[in-house]
Amino acid sequence: QCIVSRYIFFFFKQKTAYEMLRSLVGSEMCIRDRAHALRLLGKASQLNGHEHTAERCLKKALYMVENIYERSSLITTKFLEDLAEFYECCDDFQLAAFEYKKALTAYERILGTNHTKVAELYLKASDMLWQEDQNDEAKKYIQKGIQILETLGFTNLNVYCDSLTLKGQILVSELKIEEGLSLYQQAIDTMQKISESDDDQKDIARYTEKIRDAYRESKQYGKAIEFGEKAAEIRKSVETEESEDYMESVSYTHLTLPTIYSVQISVVAVSLKKKEQLLIP
Repeated sequence: QCIVSRYIFFFFKQKTAYEMLRSLVGSEMCIRDRAHALRLLGKASQLNGHEHTAERCLKKALYMVENIYERSSLITTKFLEDLAEFYECCDDFQLAAFEYKKALTAYERILGTNHTKVAELYLKASDMLWQEDQNDEAKKYIQKGIQILETLGFTNLNVYCDSLTLKGQILVSELKIEEGLSLYQQAIDTMQKISESDDDQKDIARYTEKIRDAYRESKQYGKAIEFGEKAAEIRKSVETEESEDYMESVSYTHLTLPTIYSVQISVVAVSLKKKEQLLIP
């Protein structure tokens, strides 16, 4: 007599509320965590001047989250915005404008048209277009962004300051230099009152650079140099603090992952922890 027994085993892994909400399985959670680690590595590499490594990491991270989330999800759009900000920092305004437009379209689908974040992306995209001398298209984006902010009542002062500088930019382009400078200074004064973070200081530096450019446009080169030096001083102090923050906050265990980037990731983490210079081939 032969007795055959059949056993069926079920294995369950406990999920967090976030993972249950997103319906992620175990492998997808691994991909998500690896994508976040690559994103962090990209930002750290950028701070240390390794732009090629930073770009590869940010693009890979975006590709990974696109494979487990919808393209119009908030997390995917945030990774897309990170890539746009990277290109902006590298002064590749054409690519930055392209990525900001993609992020803007996604945010509009997710959040609707009347949202502060959508207005912010309109203003960022307009700034990149302006840098590329696509002034007519830039003005349309500025007007749309300001229209949204006026509808919302300027609830976000940072974005309000951005709108002031972009209005000033239009005035300067129309050779209304003094009116434009007045709006730039108003943005700086407002930001100095609410400044609470390094990002706020970066905005002040950016507005100061707008004043420098306006003086240069009107051939007041002495003033242009003066405000250029002010902006450089602000940026230098912020970048020094940021570099120290990254070095203190990153640990080895956070970044050691079973990926093709594992060796690089481990080296980066150890270097940051020891406050040594970051060197990635």
